[in-house]
Amino acid sequence: MASGKEKQSKLWLTLYGREHYTVQQHEEEEEEEEQQQQVANKLKVFLFVVLLNVVVFFFISEELKQFPTKYVDKYKSSPSYSPKIILHHGDKLKRIVRKMQ
Repeated sequence: MASGKEKQSKLWLTLYGREHYTVQQHEEEEEEEEQQQQVANKLKVFLFVVLLNVVVFFFISEELKQFPTKYVDKYKSSPSYSPKIILHHGDKLKRIVRKMQ
């Protein structure tokens, strides 16, 4: 009675019609395909992360370009805006710095 490996080997021989094709070669090909698939998956993940970083960087840079006009103009148009208040706080800071020196 033939063992399981012999039956499997004969099956591969009949399926592929190649006498030199063995189970070991088939397993090596499967391992090689699996390794190639793992490398492909890692590459996909890497490219996705790079693309995500580019999109986030672009979004942040656009927001930073709009920041001075978008928020400062909004602040200046608010009723609580007063240049005197800003100057007053600036003077306070100058006095505190002088005292610390």
